[in-house]
Amino acid sequence: SGMDAPVVSSDVLPLSEDGIQTIRLSPDHRPILLRSKAKSDIRHVGEQVWRGSILMSSYMIEHSEDFEEKTLIEIGCGTGLLSILACQLGAHVIATDYLEEVLDLARANAERNGIPENQIRFQKLDLLDEEAIDTLCSSSPSVDWVIASDMIYDELLTESFCYVMASSLRHFDCYCLLSGEHRFNFLASSLSTVDYEFGVLKQFVCFEEACWNAYSREGSARPSSRRRCDTPGKLDWRCGINRTL
Repeated sequence: SGMDAPVVSSDVLPLSEDGIQTIRLSPDHRPILLRSKAKSDIRHVGEQVWRGSILMSSYMIEHSEDFEEKTLIEIGCGTGLLSILACQLGAHVIATDYLEEVLDLARANAERNGIPENQIRFQKLDLLDEEAIDTLCSSSPSVDWVIASDMIYDELLTESFCYVMASSLRHFDCYCLLSGEHRFNFLASSLSTVDYEFGVLKQFVCFEEACWNAYSREGSARPSSRRRCDTPGKLDWRCGINRTL
């Protein structure tokens, strides 16, 4: 966030014999039960719980009042952890992913955690589809939050993701919350590491310390549009929501 990163106090238990994972996000929040996998191939990464979603979960719980009675879209919902949590915090959610089988998994997990059908909607969204922006922007008349975690792992996907996110921010005039790991790839030919995907992200998003530290200095924990990034060449993503915006 624009503030210091939240303290992650989550307790993620190993998969049970029947493939159910128990995630305790805080002592005061009821555990979330998810069917998930311990390992997956690149096509089915959404069937795992990744560390970026645990970090965002901690942030959302710390700022739970910002999600109450809000409309939220999650891009790449995977197991549904963040969408389920948003519902528990009082939001109305549109959970998206590009695989029907992953959406089925998230839908089953929402049911497992008692999320009412009228509070969450599941929608297929392929970021590489040329109609992805239209699909997202037509999903709801108004949106308060667009969130995504662990989406920066493929160069082409990252570029499409950035365009879609920027378009949704302009269309809805909403806030965006991102989390994820800074991943590196090892090149055997040169015995070096590269981070192509993060480089693509930096073409779109402001990483200037003066921007994402603004609210920390001002002592405010509330999202605001008072400050925007003026870095030449950057899209008009709002600063102060997290370190990438």
